[in-house]
Amino acid sequence: MSENQVKISKKKKEKIWHILVCLLLAGILFVFLLNVEKRQLENFEKGLVVVAVEEVADNTEITPENAAVYFALEERTLTDIPKAAYTDIQEVIGFYAKGGIDKGSMVTKSMLGKLGNVTADSVFLSVDMEALDQSVAGTLRAGDQIDIYTVKKGQDEEVEVAEVLSSVIIERSYTSSGIAIQKEDTTAIAQYVMIPIHKDAVEAFYAALENKKIQIVKHPD
Repeated sequence: MSENQVKISKKKKEKIWHILVCLLLAGILFVFLLNVEKRQLENFEKGLVVVAVEEVADNTEITPENAAVYFALEERTLTDIPKAAYTDIQEVIGFYAKGGIDKGSMVTKSMLGKLGNVTADSVFLSVDMEALDQSVAGTLRAGDQIDIYTVKKGQDEEVEVAEVLSSVIIERSYTSSGIAIQKEDTTAIAQYVMIPIHKDAVEAFYAALENKKIQIVKHPD
């Protein structure tokens, strides 16, 4: 191959490389512009999200009857909607408000707790560990299954034990400062536990506890 042919071949290769580099830069610029356009469009695109239209008090159970009172679907800019936000009011039924929800707030999964098998006919009662006859406070966590007994000494010093509730699932447990204890926390001491009970049994429950101590028996894990 002559010197001129070598020069021509070299120029052709350089030209091809220039074209390839230009195409690559053009592709990168195209992708960048697409992303910019997408972000700009998202600033105008809207989606539906569940919003609290009334203040929801702490521990409020969300039922089919009150869901429409507390919540509504509203449009929000997509970039403002958290990934954990609810987009359907039906999704929040069967939960309870953890810590209360302010009016106007978008409702996210961290704001609600699952009620499990608690029905609309149930209410939550707080049991104070100081009323315990046998202290198992440090071992009680949400999800634990317990039986509750009353313990009373009669006039002849004979101990009377009566079952009040059986196979109750603890909904939540709290420290003496009112801080909710997580299931995996093995060190915090539970001062109070929250349990579900049928609303028609509340009066009888408190009557059974009058002038008596409580004994809680935890089911094996």
